Amino acid sequence: IMPGIDSGKITLLKTFTPLQPRSSAASTSLRSILTMVEYSGKKIVGIFGCPGGKALARRQELPEVAGKYAAKIYVTEEDYGEEDLDAINAEIAANVKAQGCAVEIISDREECIKTAIETAEPGTVILLTGKGRETRQKRGTRYEQVLSDVELVKKYL
Repeated sequence: IMPGIDSGKITLLKTFTPLQPRSSAASTSLRSILTMVEYSGKKIVGIFGCPGGKALARRQELPEVAGKYAAKIYVTEEDYGEEDLDAINAEIAANVKAQGCAVEIISDREECIKTAIETAEPGTVILLTGKGRETRQKRGTRYEQVLSDVELVKKYL
């Protein structure tokens, strides 16, 4: 892996392997990223979740955009806090399915990233949104230390 662009909201990681991981904390740029010319004809797999108790519209907006362009979406945790993680993930997954896109829920973020990387076919573009370089996950009322998305991608490539 070699470092690429890091604007604080989008971290671009380039690899010398057939996988091309991308990490973005800017959900509003999802459509722009998914429609980039360099992805034309490539299989896109997305990984994302939505936080608990806020940004509720994202649970419909992200799946609608991602489900339109991706071959598969993995739904996972993203600072669910005191809200029911299974309910959040089920809502997102239902909205992905409504777009005719394959979806899989893997609530544990590390396991989700690992699975997406390990099962990706050569040439697949993996778009990982949400946490970027953040190293805390809000679970219940506690913030727990976790590996960042960037560290996880490097770990499992």
